[in-house]
Amino acid sequence: MAEETAAAAPAAEATPTPETVLTPPAPDAPPPAEPKQGEEQTGEATPDEKPAVGAPEKYEFTAPEGTELDQALLGKFEPLFRDLNLPQEGAQKLLDAYAKEVLPTIQQAQAEAHGRMIEEWGAAVKADPEMGGKNYESTVKNALKVMERYGDAELKQLMGIASKDNPTGLGIGNHPALVRAFAKIGAAMGEDTPPPATQPGQGASDITKRMFPDFK
Repeated sequence: MAEETAAAAPAAEATPTPETVLTPPAPDAPPPAEPKQGEEQTGEATPDEKPAVGAPEKYEFTAPEGTELDQALLGKFEPLFRDLNLPQEGAQKLLDAYAKEVLPTIQQAQAEAHGRMIEEWGAAVKADPEMGGKNYESTVKNALKVMERYGDAELKQLMGIASKDNPTGLGIGNHPALVRAFAKIGAAMGEDTPPPATQPGQGASDITKRMFPDFK
């Protein structure tokens, strides 16, 4: 009887795949990607770019042609270059640009300002009630008397205006305080003092112009 029941039992049917209406079927899994050139088989990318170059351990600068390196100025520039993480090449380019474009402008402005100051000193001597006016010529002559007797070549160069031939010149020959002091000393030396010595071919007016550029 049991055998008949077992035989009569219908065979189990396979569960059908449910139909999808709104939900699309899951896509098949994509095949594994082939490793690209420059990538290791592990899948980690190997960077093709070179590592960024930053500030060197020590900057080595070359002075642009016709200039000299100002070590004190470099001492102020280097920390800035390092803060910006500039490589050697970039720092050198900035230094070259400063020497060629910025520094000449600064030096020209300083020279013009100093020239105006020298002119102002000379004008102040002429306007001074004690040294200027009708006393101006005697003031200059007395001052030159002291310069020619006691002034050495180095002092005379400092008195003159800075130039290619006189790089140490300060142009202080017009300064009112200096003119006043020298003129008083020259007046105290008396009239018996011989006039300033001149070299052959050099008149007194040439010396005057050299020591006191504003004297006419």
